[in-house]
Amino acid sequence: TSTNPTFEGAVRDTSGRGNDGAMVGTAAYDANDKALVFDGTDDHIERKNIRFSGEQLVSVSTWFRYNSIPTSRGDIFSVGKSGTGTQFGLATYTAGTYLYTGGNDIYNTGYNLITDTSWHHIVAIYRGGTPSTTTMSLYLDNVDVTDNLNFSTASQSVNFDPNDCDLVIGSTIDTNADVNGKISQFKLYDTALTAEEV
Repeated sequence: TSTNPTFEGAVRDTSGRGNDGAMVGTAAYDANDKALVFDGTDDHIERKNIRFSGEQLVSVSTWFRYNSIPTSRGDIFSVGKSGTGTQFGLATYTAGTYLYTGGNDIYNTGYNLITDTSWHHIVAIYRGGTPSTTTMSLYLDNVDVTDNLNFSTASQSVNFDPNDCDLVIGSTIDTNADVNGKISQFKLYDTALTAEEV
């Protein structure tokens, strides 16, 4: 998003892999902030089937800011499909910051790690295996905050369906938890970033 990535209702994938996303609802681009803009009412970016399979390693790096502090859940991103252990995503609101694999496997801080409307850098990492502080990491503003997460309910590894694996930016896979904020420089990696890379 360093330059306007949008064209005729699509957000271009600048990696060259052709995973362009469709702008849904009132999702827009702010040239001043160089960011995608979401108002929290049925708007998001969606890319159908990115072809992740099985216990695919995943990292997401992005800049994010709230338009206002949310009291209802908003997901910064989600990749996969609906169901327990079939997706990987990150949600925030006053009740907590969630790094999740779908269904009942939700790992919550119990409080929101983001308490203002400033820009923050976020990195979420999945290394394969049953979610734990070893297999998943969350960084906020270059600080490892994984120890703030509770993995006590983790029961299974992520199993991405290669025939049904979507990417949604600004909401959940079910598109029922829209974020009210701005997202810039969203990067999806098919590998687990190291601390140095973060």
